[in-house]
Amino acid sequence: MLLISVIFAGCKKDEKQTDTRDQFVGNYNSTLTIQVPAIGWDDTFSRTYAFAKSSEAGKLTVTDDQGGNMTAVVTGNVFAYEKETVTITNGGVTTTIEITGGGTISGNTITESGAYNVIFAGQTYPGTWTCTHTRK
Repeated sequence: MLLISVIFAGCKKDEKQTDTRDQFVGNYNSTLTIQVPAIGWDDTFSRTYAFAKSSEAGKLTVTDDQGGNMTAVVTGNVFAYEKETVTITNGGVTTTIEITGGGTISGNTITESGAYNVIFAGQTYPGTWTCTHTRK
């Protein structure tokens, strides 16, 4: 009897595993707001974003229509961006921007927020960003 129960227990059908990244995949119309009060930056932009599964398990690749590209780690309906550092040199002045943050999805809407720190001339100017994405 014991042998029969072990055999039947071993023959259970495997439940289909779902990839939680699938809920994010798609193209979105988005509104991005960046605020860095110390330098008077307060802008809102309309953008188009694409969320795709990364080749790395559990990660998303997020690209915008301006050539930006970030990677995020997904847990359920929440994700966190890996820190992105962008360096720009204009007129001999180098500016570094550090971007961190994350977001959540509910239905067809992704809501994100994070830190947007601008660094130049040895000074860090802390800021924030928010973005709302609506699936096309």
